[in-house]
Amino acid sequence: MWQEARRRARAETLDLIRLNDPWRALLTIGVPFIAIAVSWYMTGQVAYTALAAFAASLAFGLFVYMMKILLMPATIAQEERQQRRALEDIQAIRADKDRIARQLMLFVDEAKALKRRLSETDPPTSNEVKGWVKKVRDYIKGEIGYALANKFDDDTGLDMMPTKRIGSGINVRAPKDSALLDRRISRLNEIIDRFA
Repeated sequence: MWQEARRRARAETLDLIRLNDPWRALLTIGVPFIAIAVSWYMTGQVAYTALAAFAASLAFGLFVYMMKILLMPATIAQEERQQRRALEDIQAIRADKDRIARQLMLFVDEAKALKRRLSETDPPTSNEVKGWVKKVRDYIKGEIGYALANKFDDDTGLDMMPTKRIGSGINVRAPKDSALLDRRISRLNEIIDRFA
C-alpha cells in the first residue's frame, strides 16, 4: 500500500506544482533558473527574489508531498472499501436477477402444467387459471415493478383467438383458458429474456 501511496502522492504533487508536463515543468523550474542566470550574468549578483521563489516552490512541493504521503493510505483504503461495496452490490443484483429468472421459469412450468390439465377429464377451473395469473402478476409487481406487471397483462400483438383445433384434446369449455395461458406464457418468456 505504501508503494501505491508514494506513487500517487508523487503524481498528485507534481500535478499541483505544475511539474507533470514537460512544458509546465520548464516554466516552473526553467524560468526562475533563467532569471537567476541572467541576473548573475548582468549584475554579477544572484537574483535573490527568484531564488527565494524557487526555494519556496520546492518547500511547498515537499510539504504537499509529505501531507499526501501521510493521508494517501486512508484515501486508498476508503477507495478499496467503496470498490468492494460496489462489487458486492453487483453480485447481489446478479444473484437477485438469477433468483427472479428462476421463479419466472417456475411460473412458466406451472402454466404449462395447467395447460396440460385442460385436456384431462378434470381440467382446472377458470378461477384456478385466473388465480395463477394473479399470483404471477403480484409477484412481478412486487419483485420487478409495475411496468413489467403491466407488460405481463398486455395482449398487444398476441393472438387473441382461443385454440379450437379438432382432436387437440383440449376440453371444449376451456379454449379461452388455454389461449389466456398461451398469451401469459409468451409474455413471461419475454420478461425472462430481459433477465438472461
